[in-house]
Amino acid sequence: MSVFHVHEWLTLELIDANVCAVGELIEKRDQLVVGSVTGRIWIIDPGRANDTKKQLLSCLLEKDLPAAILDIAIANFISGLEQNLIAVLLPQKLTIYRLISDGEIYQLSTVYEHTITTIAYNMCIGTFGRASAVQICVQDMACSLMVFEGENQLFHRPINLTTALHPGPIIYTPHSDSVIIASSSAILISYRYSVLATASSGKSGKKVA
Repeated sequence: MSVFHVHEWLTLELIDANVCAVGELIEKRDQLVVGSVTGRIWIIDPGRANDTKKQLLSCLLEKDLPAAILDIAIANFISGLEQNLIAVLLPQKLTIYRLISDGEIYQLSTVYEHTITTIAYNMCIGTFGRASAVQICVQDMACSLMVFEGENQLFHRPINLTTALHPGPIIYTPHSDSVIIASSSAILISYRYSVLATASSGKSGKKVA
């Protein structure tokens, strides 16, 4: 018999939830940010649920956004700002939010908003090019990559994935400063950020092989 037991700490019903991120937003402990395909976003603080009577207090915010939530990330997206922010990816919009409170009432305040002219698929975050602030790389349905830093879109790069039918998972590895994509044809492809950034000096660049 195991000496370890599982104790149910918190139970919440989150209908149609499909993405989740964990990060420190308030009170020096981690919170959960959950998004759904219907556009609903929840911010949950499990640290408040110290007994079953206070479980409802653990949901700090529940809000409807105008479209399906594709991805969520929590990080310090602005250099010099100590507070972590929330990046929310919708099919044609990337929004950076700050969680603010007035007593026990929490709200999302928009810090930056980017319009995506194509249809987004997913995103990853990282200090691309050894930047001081965390940046965001969005992959669209055509496997193109868009990199955002704060209020600026740094570039938009078409990627040559001729054998892929649709985009796949994406992640950033700081060791090699590279963006790694898993294509639908079961191939892992790594792109150094320096190659992506210098492929062209314009907002839209040439295709990266």
